Amino acid sequence: MLVPINEELINIIHYYVVTKLIAYEGVVYSGTITGCVNKVFSEIYGEKQYKGIEDRAGAILYSIVNGHSFTDGNKRTGLLTTCLFLYFNGKLLRIPKDCAKFLEKMADANNPNAPTETDAIQWIKKHTISDIFSYFTNVMLTFYCKTQGWAYLKQLTQIILSSDILPYVDQKTMIDKRLLEIRRKKWKNKSCDEEKSKS
Repeated sequence: MLVPINEELINIIHYYVVTKLIAYEGVVYSGTITGCVNKVFSEIYGEKQYKGIEDRAGAILYSIVNGHSFTDGNKRTGLLTTCLFLYFNGKLLRIPKDCAKFLEKMADANNPNAPTETDAIQWIKKHTISDIFSYFTNVMLTFYCKTQGWAYLKQLTQIILSSDILPYVDQKTMIDKRLLEIRRKKWKNKSCDEEKSKS
């Protein structure tokens, strides 16, 4: 059974990116998040736009990264959301070393050669495998979501993120260590400046 994601889950994942992976908080345009979910999971005249799990995952990745819904952390939010969506649906995304470069290009609206949604889908298909642990997670989710409602999915997402039990999401891939230190310093300086302005 397909386990979908919704706008609330994307915002939970982005909050994790803000607090754990150092990003500035803020939503530029929430409509693109809603549009992403509607586009991926809705039907037009009874026809699904995206039929396979990998197709939907590629569309999710592209919509979040290219849509720039958030002030900061769009690429990491897009990648994490995609990983979790695949994981909930019995698949595993093996993140390649060139992941950061691929996402950087995708996010560049001024680049005429930037990866398209079709490229994102092909990239997902190339790096996604079936995984027995993810399969049982899907079976469990299907059962619990049917019996307890979709609130269970929200709880599981929060548990996974807070426990850091995403072995296939390598933080070194998602953000360069040097950049992380620069962001930490900026964050610290910004907080100090805000405190000074208040006093």
